[in-house]
Amino acid sequence: MTTLSLVTPAYAKKLERLGISTVGDLLHHYPRRHEDFTSTVDVCFLQEGAKQTVKVRLELVRVRPGGRKRIVEAFLADDSGRMKALWFNQPYLAQSLHVGDELVLSGKVAKERRGGGLVMMNPAFERGTGGGLHTARLVPVYPETQGLTSRWIRARMSDALPTAALLTDEVPDRVERSQGLPALPRAIQQVHFPDDDEHLALARRRIAFRQLLLMQLAVMISRDERLHQVAPVIPYDVERARAIRDALPFTLTDAQRKAAHAIFTDMAEPRPMARLLQGDVGSGKTAVAAMAAAMAARAGFQTLLMAPTELLAQ
Repeated sequence: MTTLSLVTPAYAKKLERLGISTVGDLLHHYPRRHEDFTSTVDVCFLQEGAKQTVKVRLELVRVRPGGRKRIVEAFLADDSGRMKALWFNQPYLAQSLHVGDELVLSGKVAKERRGGGLVMMNPAFERGTGGGLHTARLVPVYPETQGLTSRWIRARMSDALPTAALLTDEVPDRVERSQGLPALPRAIQQVHFPDDDEHLALARRRIAFRQLLLMQLAVMISRDERLHQVAPVIPYDVERARAIRDALPFTLTDAQRKAAHAIFTDMAEPRPMARLLQGDVGSGKTAVAAMAAAMAARAGFQTLLMAPTELLAQ
């Protein structure tokens, strides 16, 4: 990770809290959502409560006098009107911003308590008039941790994107083509910094396809490994099964009988059973489990039955 600009060992430790240890991990750190700052409006069309983008010039910037909070106050304008922006606990902005700067601001518009005018609170901003990583686009918002903001992650992600071409891709080219999916490097780029909603949706589909493929491959590998494992054979004693059935104080349903038969058949195989018994509350899952335990006891084996609550265990 420290091969990327501004990723010091201290920042690398913070990234590890997010499960990011390599540049590849960073590229797979996907946004949890995107802020839509694609539409630029004139200052006169700002609306309270909306998330909007404006292109303005800086007329005055200062640290607001008085009070405990270090608030940077900026007065900005375009040809249609004037507005204000406030940044909290970022006093350095008063020195880094200069009167006459052309800025693109994106953020939520609110009504200021003082004077009742419209103001952007802690807006993202970039110099110039074209925007970039943080404004005037679909802006990615990432899972964060203390000391790492989405703004910082966006900049590092932009630095890392050229290496996406080096990522291992388990999806064959012919499958990509048959499914109408983009190549993985293109999908990685678009899921972080999409051109529009359509490209974002396609990138998400491509990444989800890869994740589901890897999950399916893992299941197949696990199944193949299990088929080569050896387990004790518990004979399917039909007479014992009938005796257990007849000892129950109720009549088994067809579904219970089928489930018990399938489990007894699995237990009679010389390999581990992997079966999930699913049913609604009160459908008789415990009765089927008890029948399997009794069949195991008949063959001289023990059974461990786990329950999620003490009441259910009793």
